[in-house]
Amino acid sequence: MATLSLKPPLSSIRPKLLINLHSWDHKPYGVVSLLDMLRFAAERFYRLSEELSRVCLSVEDGSPKGTLIGGEDTPMSEIGRLVLELGLPSSSDQMARWEHALTKESTTSADLVDIFSDLQRRIHDDLKRRVMYCVESDRTQFCDPKWLSVSTIASKFPTALKELQSAGRCYAFGEGPASAFHSMRALEIGLGVLATRFGVNFDHVNWHPVIEEIESKIRDISRAPKSQQRLDDEKFFGGLGRHFMFLKNGWRNHVMHVRENYTDREARQMLDHVTDVLTEMSAQLAE
Repeated sequence: MATLSLKPPLSSIRPKLLINLHSWDHKPYGVVSLLDMLRFAAERFYRLSEELSRVCLSVEDGSPKGTLIGGEDTPMSEIGRLVLELGLPSSSDQMARWEHALTKESTTSADLVDIFSDLQRRIHDDLKRRVMYCVESDRTQFCDPKWLSVSTIASKFPTALKELQSAGRCYAFGEGPASAFHSMRALEIGLGVLATRFGVNFDHVNWHPVIEEIESKIRDISRAPKSQQRLDDEKFFGGLGRHFMFLKNGWRNHVMHVRENYTDREARQMLDHVTDVLTEMSAQLAE
C-alpha cells in the first residue's frame, strides 16, 4: 500500500487541545445535577459521535486519507479535543499513538485505520468506566463541603464539624451505620468539652460514668446562691446532661455492635440530634 504524506502532525495543534480540559478534575467528589451533567457532557458526546461517524464513513468508502491525516480542522483533530475535554484517558493515549504514527513516513492508510478502530473501542470502554452515583435530591446538601461551614459548630467545634460532614455524606449515600458512627464521634468531642468544663476525667472507656459525674456537677449548681446566672446555668447545662444521657442510651451504646443496623431514618435522626446538641453547646462552649 502506498505511503501517505503525513503533514502536519497533530503536535502542531496540541497546545489548543489542552485549553479546555474536562471539568471532572475540579471537584471529583462533588455532586452535580443531571442538568449540570448534560450541560457539560451531552454536546461533547454528540459531537464526538458525529465526528466518529464521519471518519467511519470515510474509512468504509476506502478513502481515509482526508479524515485521518492531522490538521487544524479535521475530524480527527476535533476527536482529539473531545476525548481530552471528556476526560477519557485510554482514548487520549490512543490519540497520542495516532499522532506518533503521523510522524513516521512508513505509516500506511491501513495502519491509521487500525489505530482508529482501536480508538473506537477505547472510547467505548472509557465511557463505561466513567460512572455516576445518584443521590436523592433531599440529601444533596450533605454532600456539599460547605454544609455547616458557616454555622457556630464550624467556629466552636471544628473537629466535630469534620465528623458531622462525614456523617452527612454517609447518610446521603445510604450508609446508615457509617453515618451513625461518625455522628457519635462528633458527639464524643462535645462530651469531652463538657467534661473539661466541669473538671471531669474523660479517660473512661465508657461514657456512662463520665456523664453521671457531669450530672452530679450540674446538680451542684443548684446549691449556689439563687441568681439569674444560676438559673441560666441550670437550664443550659441540665439540658445538655439530659441530651447526652439520652443519646448514649438510645444510640451510642449500640453503634459499635455488628448486630445493630441503622436505617436511613435512624441515621438522619441521629445526625439531626447531634447537630442540634453541638449547636446548643456552641453558645457557651468550644473545643
